[in-house]
Order: sequence, then C-alpha cells, then structure tokens
Amino acid sequence: LFGGLSSKRSRELAHGVEKSLGRSERVFNETRTLARRVIRDARIGGTIDTKTAREAVSDCVDHVLRNSDALMMFSNIKNKDNYTSEHSVNVSILSIGLGRSAGLQRAHLEEVGLAGLLHDVGKVLTPTEILNKPERLTDEEFMIMKMHPSQGRDILGTTEGLSGTIRDVAHQHHERLNGSGYPRRLRDNDLGLYTRIVAIADTYDAITSDRVYGKGRPNLEAFQILRAASGSHYDETLVAKFLDTIGAYPPGSAVQLRNGQFAIVVRRNPKHSLRPVVLLVKDAKQRPVKPRYIDTAEAKPAFHISKVVRALDHDIDVQMFQDRGFRDALIG
Repeated sequence: LFGGLSSKRSRELAHGVEKSLGRSERVFNETRTLARRVIRDARIGGTIDTKTAREAVSDCVDHVLRNSDALMMFSNIKNKDNYTSEHSVNVSILSIGLGRSAGLQRAHLEEVGLAGLLHDVGKVLTPTEILNKPERLTDEEFMIMKMHPSQGRDILGTTEGLSGTIRDVAHQHHERLNGSGYPRRLRDNDLGLYTRIVAIADTYDAITSDRVYGKGRPNLEAFQILRAASGSHYDETLVAKFLDTIGAYPPGSAVQLRNGQFAIVVRRNPKHSLRPVVLLVKDAKQRPVKPRYIDTAEAKPAFHISKVVRALDHDIDVQMFQDRGFRDALIG
C-alpha cells in the first residue's frame, strides 16, 4: 500500500496518466521543433511557415481543451539551453490555457496561441552575446534588448497569413497598463486582450525558468509577483484567472510530502486543487525510490503535499523523466 492506496488503484492511475501524457508529449515535441525552425528561418531572413505554425497551435488547443494538465506538464519542464524556443512554446500553451479560462472560443484560442508562439520572434535580431550574457546588462545593452518587440513586429509584418493582432502582441507584450513598459509606453486602453494574456504568460514563464544569469523561481513566487503587479502592470481579472488556471501545484512541479518524501505533480484534481496526483520519486533522505503514482486526495495525510520545492535543489531531474518517458521510469 502507498498512502493507503492499493496496488490496483496505483496501476489505474498510471494507465490514465500515461495515456494522456503520451499524446501530449508528441504535440509538445512537435511544437517545440516547429518553434526552433521558426527561429532559424527568421534568423536567416527566411519565410515563417505560417500554415504549419497554425496546425501546431491547433493541436495544442485540442489538447488544452481535452486535458490541459498533460500539456502543462511538459511546458513546466524547463531547459535553459533552448530557452528562446521553449519559452515561445510555453507561452503559447499558457496563453491558450488562460484564454480558455477567460471564455475565448476555439478560433480565438488558436489566434492567441499563435500570438504566444511568435511573440518573441524579434529576439532573433538581438546579438547572442546580449541574450546569453550571464551578468547584468549595461544600459546600452538593455536598449538593444528593448528593440526586439519592434523588430518582431517588422518580421511578422512581412509574413503572410498573420493578423494585425498577432503583430500587435509581438510589438506590445512588454507594455504595461500604467505606461511603464516599452517600447512605446502604451497604457491600459491601448492594449488589447491578446496582448494582456500573452504578457501574463510571458512573465510567468520567464520568472519560473532557469536562465544563463539566474535560477528560475518557484511558481508560488511568480504568483506573488503577478499579484503585486496586478492592476498596475497586468490585467487584474486575467491575473486572477491565470492563478486559477495554473493552480497551486502545476503539473511538472516538484513537491515535498508531509512524510518528507519527494514527488512530481502529474495531474490536478478538479475537485480539490490542493490534492493532485503525484509521482513519488525520492524518499525523505532524497534517495531514489521506484516511482509510484499516488492520488493525494485518496491518500493518508502523511502523503499530502507540504510544499513546492525547486527540483534541481533536490536533484530531481524532471527532464530525465520526460526524456525516458514516465512509463519507462515506472518499470526501469
């Protein structure tokens, strides 16, 4: 028994989780590959394949509508070595999720997802030594960095098959409601819904991602930052919906249980946000254990979540589980 759950119940959880993860992993990896190709094509002055990008985003919308947790799981697994492309995919998925919570219909979800995927395309013109600089940027370097929204608008302006709204998002995703953003210091009434959505998703993913100049912060810290800037920098209603969309324990998060053991959140519980399904990976002394699924809503209190932790601080390689496949991890 694990936390009061039978072996049969654990196998049932494994089957359900693995089935949804397998489909979503394919969609996420295909979209990630596309994002890298978009960046490569834009960097060499080539044409962005808008048709393929729309198809990839449409698949993401399908999966968010069917099972957002599985796709959110992969968007929460960070890889700083491919930050720009993976950030674009993550922002697309998060924007679709937030758009869904905001009541957008299918066609609009595809549009905001595409806007999220292409929002940072202007960074292909930012010198690599500035993008990857581990130290604080100088004022001059920061001015160069701040050019990427305008450069993104220009790149997308020559791309067929894109709406003006998607170009606006690329140009405006660093603008803030109180006029403190860049590049044009636009204010509240100047910023459309898609821009507001992508700005929140962009900020959240940037805060929680490892970068060359610093470690990503836990999702709860990102929530605090968004809350503090709610109403001044970000749309207050959308921030509230975003926090509900992500939840206290997003899929892919590393957590410590009350008994000291460590696990990875794999699926939320729609009836109890604080009791998700987790994959147990380490004991209280941080020694690897045979992975086992536990539904914390059905488990004994000792198996309830105590806190969110940084995976790398406890040598939990969530990326490894993704690369090997969560099912392989269970039998490996």
